[in-house]
Amino acid sequence: MANSTPITRFRFWLRLIALIGVIVPRRLRADWRQEWEAELRYREELLAEWDRLDWKTKLNLLRRSLGAFWDAVMLQPRRLEDEMFQDLRFGLRMLLKNPRFTLIATFTLALGIGANTAIFSLVNALLLRPLGGVTEPERLAQVGRQYAGKSYLSDSSYPDYLDYREQNTTLSGLALRSPTGFHLSTGQEAAAVSGELVSGNFFDVLGVRTAQGRLITPADEQGDAASRVAVLSYRLWRQRFGAEPGVIGRTIKLDGHDFVVIGVAGEGFDGTKVGERFDVWAPLLTLRQTNPKRANLFSDRRPSWLEMFGRLKPGVTIAQARAEFSTIAERLKQTYPQTNTYATAGVELDLGRDIAARREVRRFAYAPFMAVGIVLLIACANVAGLLLARASARGREIAVRLALGAGRVRIVRQLLTESLTLALAGAAIGLFLGLWLTEGLSRMLPERFIFLSFKLDFGLDWRVFGFTLAVAVLTGVTFGLVPALQASKPDLVQTLKDARLVGPRGRTGLRGALVVSQVALSLVLLIAAGLCVRTLRNARAVDTGYEIERALTARIDLGKQNYNQAQGQIFQRQLIERLQSTPGVQAAGLAVTLPLNDGRWETGIYPEGEDERRTQTFQNFVSPRYLETMNIPLLLGRQFSELDDEQATRVAIINQTLARRLWPNENPLGKRLSGKLVTNARQSVEVVGVARDIKGRNLFEPPVPMLYLPLLQNYQPSLVLHLRTSVEPGLLTDALRREVSALDRNLPVHSVQPLNEHLNATLTPQRLLASLITGFGLLAMLLAGIGLYGLLAYTVAQRTPEIGIRMALGANRGAVLKLVVAQGMKLALIGVGIGLAAAFGLTRVMKGLLFGVNPLDPLTFVMVALSLTCVALVACYLPARKATKVDPLAALRHE
Repeated sequence: MANSTPITRFRFWLRLIALIGVIVPRRLRADWRQEWEAELRYREELLAEWDRLDWKTKLNLLRRSLGAFWDAVMLQPRRLEDEMFQDLRFGLRMLLKNPRFTLIATFTLALGIGANTAIFSLVNALLLRPLGGVTEPERLAQVGRQYAGKSYLSDSSYPDYLDYREQNTTLSGLALRSPTGFHLSTGQEAAAVSGELVSGNFFDVLGVRTAQGRLITPADEQGDAASRVAVLSYRLWRQRFGAEPGVIGRTIKLDGHDFVVIGVAGEGFDGTKVGERFDVWAPLLTLRQTNPKRANLFSDRRPSWLEMFGRLKPGVTIAQARAEFSTIAERLKQTYPQTNTYATAGVELDLGRDIAARREVRRFAYAPFMAVGIVLLIACANVAGLLLARASARGREIAVRLALGAGRVRIVRQLLTESLTLALAGAAIGLFLGLWLTEGLSRMLPERFIFLSFKLDFGLDWRVFGFTLAVAVLTGVTFGLVPALQASKPDLVQTLKDARLVGPRGRTGLRGALVVSQVALSLVLLIAAGLCVRTLRNARAVDTGYEIERALTARIDLGKQNYNQAQGQIFQRQLIERLQSTPGVQAAGLAVTLPLNDGRWETGIYPEGEDERRTQTFQNFVSPRYLETMNIPLLLGRQFSELDDEQATRVAIINQTLARRLWPNENPLGKRLSGKLVTNARQSVEVVGVARDIKGRNLFEPPVPMLYLPLLQNYQPSLVLHLRTSVEPGLLTDALRREVSALDRNLPVHSVQPLNEHLNATLTPQRLLASLITGFGLLAMLLAGIGLYGLLAYTVAQRTPEIGIRMALGANRGAVLKLVVAQGMKLALIGVGIGLAAAFGLTRVMKGLLFGVNPLDPLTFVMVALSLTCVALVACYLPARKATKVDPLAALRHE
């Protein structure tokens, strides 16, 4: 009797070990139990001598008594790993067993995930991808003048840069850049390339590596001068110089001046503006030698012409840098009140992206993201419906597993594993589909949209890959959870008795709710697409005031070929004469600026002797036949002629808006205007004509005051050629280049484009929104139609015995057709009603993106609702027609 207690106690612990061992992975259970049973025997020997043990041994014994449970818990990851691979193997086997279902579900998800990947790739390139080829881009900051009420940074002056560079302590370096265009000549034909004039520490601050030679350093700046050296981009080195190492030390001509190539920047570095590609860098101070007229810029604090940027020191925050630069700006205000009073200093991260451009991109991006989000939700609802139908077909399998002891959590986990497998397969295909869509989107983008260049890298990076993976996991859980929960609680008794009773009414109702949601979401998206299409149509119908079609434009810059004024005017006259005699050219003209998507020259003018009536206006310098070439009607007076040269009276043509503003209800002809029209010196001109108002840079704003000045009286070397053609403008591109080359073979002609392409560039947001949302809307409608068709096809299959009985009892084919169509159309019409209500609220968010159309436009709402109803009717008719072909005898025999 005395020995029974230890034996009983020992058996109790053995049973406890066996119970805990249930949670140990099966392949590890035997070794685990053997180890812990041996541990128990050792412990029992110690317990027999319990009274003689010291307190440390007793505590250690108690601690080790809990070790079995702790050891079992620590083995759970390996258990979960085993079960995860078991679930994955079984899930893959089940998916491969039903290839039709797997392919439909995978490609449905691929469409939704691919659309999201494409839009994210676009946003990633525009907003997230950092500058390439630089070190630690997250520590680079742009610095500039900050004016009250302005959310963007303006350029700075050179004297201000010197003060900020010397006085700041938060940046490890402060550098300068000034973007410019170069005429590059290597003894062959000259080419126009984009470049930057930079400070000596430009590459040091950025942390750019070199591919060949060396980069520009502070040693290349000597006092107020600089060495005439140049650094080439890796791309230009390969394309123009054949990647020859011997290019180092070679002399090239930039704007007609000799420069020595000292190095090639590392591959991947394109400059400090995301979306733009610069090919040549030269020291900023060489401007004193190559363009002495601009030498005064280096001593004048007023002009804003240089962009500053710097690198934050380790541990310094952007807030500290802002505070210090604001303090320096206040000191400069006190020291130089005449030039620095109205501006402080701003510091912003994300070097390379214009602040205003970022704001516009964010404003634009929410609509496409909402659209692809809706497409993804519809795809999820579609696949969820397929999974519900599949779960009904697998009802007996799941019921048997539950009856054999599988827990509900285990069943849900197995089904979710299958859903995630489908989602990941869809993501893999969607990733490639997204890259293909992104490539198509990039072709729709112009070279430049006002302040934003689109020479971007839209390729795959870790952000796009991570986004796609996250969407896939979220999608797998979203469309898999509800079907898994539904499938994991069948009525075991009825299901095991008869597999045909697997699909209770609740599940059919859930599938119906999914179809209703698909129809409603697709309707919202289609209404948004209709509003965007109408906006684009309205924008294209805007009267610009001049003729867009059959006009060709191109740019030349005589200043970069060192033409003086006399030489330049001779060249311009000869070029116009040669072009006007070219077959297919009706008229030719020259101007400094181009309407739409171009820069504007702004100045202040006033009627002579009435300074208080000062008006801000845009001006353009044009050749005699410019208005004729553009088909801008002259309402009063005369056009410019060859007689309006420097020896003649200074004249001008104004537009209707400027005439109304300066001389309302008066004839402006013969009146005089004053202002700083060309140089800082005040000039006076006589109004000789009034031209019709035109749309300048913005199609969606009223016409602004416009002043035209004769090019013969105001020489400008950088010009835009305009040709009015009787043939397709693109056919005259070669002829245009030939005529320019005949006068100067070293003068590059660039940006050769039909005028309507500038209109397309101006309408970039509207074109993208209309194309994207319409495409996604049609895709959503297709998915909703497929979802409705799938639901009715499944219902017809389930109700085949019932339909056979109805037909055996006398129901005709028309009655069966009406029965099935009515069931589907009821769901479709409920979805249409919900969608109309949702669109009524959601489309108001788009108000800022629309033009000439009400967000609640009744025509769009009605037409889209009718179109979607017709699609739903077709989706209902196809399975209904199949139902009418049921053989009553075959259906009854099956029953």
